[in-house]
Amino acid sequence: MKRIVITSNKYAFCLEGFQTLLARHWKDPDAEYTVVGFKDPNVKFHDNITFESLGEHFNDASRWTDTLTPYISKLEDEYFFLAFEDHFLVGDVNLDIIRKAEEIMTNDKTVGKVRLLPKYLNDTLVDYNDDFYRGLTRPNSYVLTSLRPAIWRKSTFLRLLHHPLGVKNPYDFEVFNNRINFHDETVIIPKGKNPVYPDIDAMRHGKPNPQANKAGVVNMNFYQQPIPAEDIPVFKETNKKWRNRKHG
Repeated sequence: MKRIVITSNKYAFCLEGFQTLLARHWKDPDAEYTVVGFKDPNVKFHDNITFESLGEHFNDASRWTDTLTPYISKLEDEYFFLAFEDHFLVGDVNLDIIRKAEEIMTNDKTVGKVRLLPKYLNDTLVDYNDDFYRGLTRPNSYVLTSLRPAIWRKSTFLRLLHHPLGVKNPYDFEVFNNRINFHDETVIIPKGKNPVYPDIDAMRHGKPNPQANKAGVVNMNFYQQPIPAEDIPVFKETNKKWRNRKHG
């Protein structure tokens, strides 16, 4: 399974922190990752991470439909993991559930997405199997359309990327598609109270996320996410890079 990390020129300064916590918490020695963006982020990546430009003629203002369609369309894999550069891990990835998710994506072509977060508290869901629920795909559910870390089937992602109104950015991807009833798509959600990919946004609304200022438990509305003390210095260093970033 290809593991893709989307970056932007605006938030590329997050990549060093991202890869530090990725190495700490995704404990699969064979896992490799591809960072996709525009400008070369000028980061010394670990040996298992490569950077691929979507085209230096593109930038953060370019339409997502235009920048991502050629790249996603050419993927040999039928499905892929996707996260953003500010989705900082603060706990170990559940590799057992990741493996089971990959098996499902290989064997059940009807599954378009595996969400890696727990179900919402008030959702009443039916079982998919012993490890997963079937998620909601009705309007205003955000389960299918959310760009939180997940495993996507290529055809499903491309379908959402080509919304008739035109997808300019991640906001459009989530909001425009959230108005649609995707009754013919299947998304599955892991059972249990803990996320498979336990992360905290390093950035929020263009600024460092205040939830990551100190160690402790963060209320994520429908689950609780601990942040260990050992990870806080990575967030602080990222905040420092944000303060010192170059404008223009």
